Amino acid sequence: RERMMGVTVRVVACVRRAWGAEVARGVVAACVEARTKTYFVVGVCVEGDAKPTSLDEFLPVIKDARAAQLPVVLGVGESPDESEEDWIAAIRFGPDRFVCGPFVPATAWHTMCEPDFDERVPIAVDVGRSRGPAGDDRFVQVVQRALDDGYPVALCGGPRLLNQTPAAADVGGAARRRAGGAE
Repeated sequence: RERMMGVTVRVVACVRRAWGAEVARGVVAACVEARTKTYFVVGVCVEGDAKPTSLDEFLPVIKDARAAQLPVVLGVGESPDESEEDWIAAIRFGPDRFVCGPFVPATAWHTMCEPDFDERVPIAVDVGRSRGPAGDDRFVQVVQRALDDGYPVALCGGPRLLNQTPAAADVGGAARRRAGGAE
């Protein structure tokens, strides 16, 4: 059923990069098949620590998803180990949305703001992934940079995580300041 208890359910299937490209290929195939039977599946997400893999391993898989008209979400900035090449590949691929962790290098923003990169890809900032101590403002910087550069931004993480994350209040404050609201 389309609506249950007043809630419309949609699924973005997520694949952790550590699982490898073959698992991602299977998830994309399952999503494509599911879309022939239902419209609950609305996309695929490749995310996770970039350390064990390169985004190049996943590009054929996410291109298959795009060819099947599945929106693609790429998780970036989740590890300080992400290479600049991964960032450039992710940006050039042009996902339908980014999910950003706290490790977003300035070079990535410069590339995203180049004159030939005219599309502002929506960015979801997962505040619940902040693992830094109180006063760690990496997430605040990510949100502020995205807002300043005109990107659509969504804050994610669920109420419990948002309330228990040290950067949550600062991130919310940055968003309110940008919107012209009170602290």
